[in-house]
Amino acid sequence: MTKEINLKVKTRWFAKGAKDAVKDEDVMIVVDTLRCSSVITTALESGASAIYPVASVEEAFRIKRSGQYNRPLLVGEINGIMVEGFDAGNSPTELLKLNLNGRSMVIRTSAGSQILAAITKLDNNVEAAIGCILNARAVADWAYNYGSKENKDISIICCGYQAKIFTLDDLIGAGAIIREIPLTVEQEAGARGACSAFERAASSLSAALNNSKSGRRLREIGQVQDIAFCSQFNKYNTVPIFDGGRIRALKV
Repeated sequence: MTKEINLKVKTRWFAKGAKDAVKDEDVMIVVDTLRCSSVITTALESGASAIYPVASVEEAFRIKRSGQYNRPLLVGEINGIMVEGFDAGNSPTELLKLNLNGRSMVIRTSAGSQILAAITKLDNNVEAAIGCILNARAVADWAYNYGSKENKDISIICCGYQAKIFTLDDLIGAGAIIREIPLTVEQEAGARGACSAFERAASSLSAALNNSKSGRRLREIGQVQDIAFCSQFNKYNTVPIFDGGRIRALKV
């Protein structure tokens, strides 16, 4: 007789949510819709070989000076603005203008890379996916298959604004992924709420993201083009996989 597998999908927030997911040994998906997850997905889709998330600007420059990782591009921001001395900001549309084929990257952001660094401290052997609206179906398929094989629940870690404040864009990003997970997987209350948020916004994702806290900040700094770009549902099939140190692409 085949053993019945009963999986659940949950949403969690910030570093505390990541800690709980690691403790429960859940399959993890890290979501920073505007814009870290979207940047990572776009970079790998564009041919980047590996991405190394760091928590501080100083660590990014140290890696560059040391010659580690084959002299990587430095990508990222502080409060949405590109760091002086970096090669690019935390912008998927900016990355599309660069030749990333075979290049490695170091990324420092105000939310996504902070949560990834926190996960590394919790478990440097972890395996987690990076998800967003752009690759929702691909990430959902990966998580469902992994969870079914290992009989593990799925936790979607929403990074939030500055890694500490609720923001609608991450709720919608989580909902986009949950929407693509088979209905046989039980949705906990937070997951149901995220899925509902996505479904309400689905007819105009760009407008919904525009009105989020992260979206308002991007409008303030003149980077509205990234909002429209990050709103493209299932544009990519790349699943970025984080192993506690680096992120590489898995094609599904």
